[in-house]
Order: sequence, then structure tokens, then C-alpha cells
Amino acid sequence: MKKIIQILLILFFSASFAQSKNSDLEEARKFVEESLNNKTAHNVIVKKTSQHLLEKQTIIKIAEATLFQIYGKENILRQKPYKTYRINNFWLIEGTLQEGFKGGVFQIIIDDRTGEIKRITHGK
Repeated sequence: MKKIIQILLILFFSASFAQSKNSDLEEARKFVEESLNNKTAHNVIVKKTSQHLLEKQTIIKIAEATLFQIYGKENILRQKPYKTYRINNFWLIEGTLQEGFKGGVFQIIIDDRTGEIKRITHGK
């Protein structure tokens, strides 16, 4: 009898936990949908401010996180030191080809107002 009560309690709490996780997910989904569809809501990034919001170190972290997934962490880190250029509201980050190596380097363009990646390439 004790075992049955324990199992029922576990099932009850598991179901309650699953419902709360689903409820949270649904609330999050609703917030994202409403936020992205409401063009009148105040959002400095959507309005494309002309101000530079993201600094060089933040842009490099965004670039590395993306490039590591695509080309591998070791490959990208071998291309240090990175060359970084701010041109208007965009950052161009390029790898450096180490002496004695053949091949190409990555290039990534990131909007410094939004953090949006506009282009990624890697030479051969």
C-alpha cells in the first residue's frame, strides 16, 4: 500500500511539474510572438539607432560563439590575432593567417546596433 501511495505522489508531482514547465514555455512563446509582431513597442534595437551599442569585446564574443560552432574552436583560435574594423554601424572581424600556414581566414560582419550577423565567409 505504501508503494502505491508513493507512486501516486510521484506521478502527481511529476504531472504538476510538467504542466508548470509547459505553461512557462507557452507564456514565453506568447511573449516572443507578441513582441516581434508589435511594431509600435519601444525597442531601441528594432528602431535601428545610429548609436554604436555593442563594443569591440562584445562583438568578438558574438563572432567567436558563432564561428566556433561552424568552423571549430581550435581553427578559429589559430587565426588570432583578429583584425577588427568598425565601418559605419558594422564590425568586420577577420582572422589572421599564421606564417607558414596555407589556406584562408574567416570574415564576419556584425551590425553593432543589433548584434545581427550579416555575413560569414571563410577562405580556402
